[in-house]
Amino acid sequence: MKKILVFFILCFLFGQALPVFSEEAQMDYRITANLPDNQRTKDNTYFDLQITPGKKQTIAIEIENTSNQTKKIVVEANDATTSDGITIAYSRTENELIANPKFSQIITKEQQQRTIELAPNEKKNVTFDLTYPKEKFAGYILGGIHVYEQIENQQQEKQTINFYNHFAYSIAVKLQTSDEKLTPELTLGKIKLDTENNHPIVKAELSNPIATMIDNLAIDATISKDGKTIETYQSKYGKVAPNSMFHLIIPLSKGTLAPGTYHFSGKAKAGDYHWEWEQDFEVAGKDYQLVEKENVAPKKTPIYWLIFAAIVVFVLLLLLIIIYIRRKKEKQNNEK
Repeated sequence: MKKILVFFILCFLFGQALPVFSEEAQMDYRITANLPDNQRTKDNTYFDLQITPGKKQTIAIEIENTSNQTKKIVVEANDATTSDGITIAYSRTENELIANPKFSQIITKEQQQRTIELAPNEKKNVTFDLTYPKEKFAGYILGGIHVYEQIENQQQEKQTINFYNHFAYSIAVKLQTSDEKLTPELTLGKIKLDTENNHPIVKAELSNPIATMIDNLAIDATISKDGKTIETYQSKYGKVAPNSMFHLIIPLSKGTLAPGTYHFSGKAKAGDYHWEWEQDFEVAGKDYQLVEKENVAPKKTPIYWLIFAAIVVFVLLLLLIIIYIRRKKEKQNNEK
């Protein structure tokens, strides 16, 4: 109870709006892939299809509303891409694929996003009509069916912080014409100073231009200037989609990089595959000014907040002491 009271006092003193929490979300719908005869791996719950070039095929998923309320379910058919968190994303991201063929090219635009309404405890099949490339291709096409509930009336009053639980399901769709094994590549592209969530970062572009996945990717990277290390970065267990591009995000813990020339050094490993990169990059004055302007945590700011917080705590303690002394004196006077 005391902690809750302190929370509300601090919200009042600092002029912050109180958070509005939604009710706990429940997983009250489910989806299942209806696996066809050309499924390569019968034990998998996703589509892993051996296809014939030039042919057409319809695949389907079943959506079941397990609640006692009507639900609107959004169904998307997307290319599988690599997110900047170095995971394979079956939802829509800003990172596009860099080579063909793509899953989005073999499915009609009308079927790439639909909203399905389900009555309480109702089941529905949602179908996808696929037209396969006319030519045989190496590697595989990777896409995904992404399903989530459409949440309405999320707008609250201004000056509030809203928290919403959101469950989503994804079913992968893997298409191939042969079992040919390909060797993945990981190439380094443009490097620049940028911001993420209003904090300075170095953003390095990495690409896998081969139609195969990279699994269990570990990356070590260093940012240096004149031989002196400025920032280091490590990541493990990354997954990279075929024919995809993503950004390696390196947070700058010591603040924005000043204008000048810097060096990026990195190496990566995934099983028996190894990659190494060495590349200089330039931080221009205009980039520095833009990032520094967006930076919400300049070095000196926290000191002022600490001083202000200390004053507030001191005043509160002083008020409590005064109230305690007055009540004690009143009690003594009443006892006389």
